[in-house]
Amino acid sequence: AKFGGPCRSVEFLDTKPNNRRTNVTSTYETAILNGWVNEMDRPVYAEAVKIFNADLEKFGVSHESCTACYEEAGLDLTS
Repeated sequence: AKFGGPCRSVEFLDTKPNNRRTNVTSTYETAILNGWVNEMDRPVYAEAVKIFNADLEKFGVSHESCTACYEEAGLDLTS
């Protein structure tokens, strides 16, 4: 939506799979950090989320508006 062009299935790959119910990433172990949190990263991430959500609204992006793109990319999101 933002940059135009055809939709490709590779654009919908989940590169960071997790358990969405518990929000626990299955491929990233944090125990080695011993509770350490990168506090400097939090405001950067929060701003990126704000920009991302503003762009969703600005460009009218929703599951409904993307249905044609899903179909063009050959995705079946009914399951």
